[in-house]
Amino acid sequence: MGLSKLSITYKNKTDHYTLNNDLDDHVLDGIIENILKHYPKDATADIVDKIPLTELTRKTVDNIIKLNNNEKTNQRQN
Repeated sequence: MGLSKLSITYKNKTDHYTLNNDLDDHVLDGIIENILKHYPKDATADIVDKIPLTELTRKTVDNIIKLNNNEKTNQRQN
């Protein structure tokens, strides 16, 4: 699986997104456009192609687990 990293910087804060390069180009373009629409036009974006799997840090995994647990908690509350 090929991965890329999308970094978006605005007002000295950078958010990072991991992208799956195995998707069709039009699908990946749509995902990136959907992410970018939540940022001001003067935000800067950079894509690093083919990041190594070792760059997926424990923090990334912990964030995925946390989001998943939050979704389960929200579903139980509704």
